[in-house]
Amino acid sequence: MNHAGELVARCFAARTATHIAHLRTRSYSAHMALQEFYDAIVDLADRFAETYQGHFGPIEAFPNLTPPSIHDDSVKVIEDLAVWATSHRDDCSKKRTDLANIIDEITAQCGRSLYKIKTLK
Repeated sequence: MNHAGELVARCFAARTATHIAHLRTRSYSAHMALQEFYDAIVDLADRFAETYQGHFGPIEAFPNLTPPSIHDDSVKVIEDLAVWATSHRDDCSKKRTDLANIIDEITAQCGRSLYKIKTLK
């Protein structure tokens, strides 16, 4: 299994789910935090994919992940991405520090967004 391709696919799936949640929320602070998340996560996933491919060649497979349901909790979607990225960090980065740093930025964005969604009302 290509964990790098799965990381990118998971970021894109989380982006779609949180964009829909952004459109459905009635909380202005959640609306803004979700927008920040989905804008940032796409850029981070793209940076990871391009850097990975610069070192190892094209990512040949991206799993076909269905975005979480629009009824799923956006907090859980973001938490799940952070947990998966953290637990597969070495597999995704192949222990390259530049790739590991981008994964750290992905999990940092998750944490920052979770703080804003959960705390700022």
